[in-house]
Amino acid sequence: MTAVANPLVSPLKKLTISKGTKSPSPGSRLRSKSPVDTG
Repeated sequence: MTAVANPLVSPLKKLTISKGTKSPSPGSRLRSKSPVDTG
């Protein structure tokens, strides 16, 4: 699953970072982190 998560994580992280800097939302950050931690 790591192999599939890696390509998905990189773009997701970029999106979360760009969104986080523009509008801080703990809900989205927590959701984006949960799959990253499991992967």
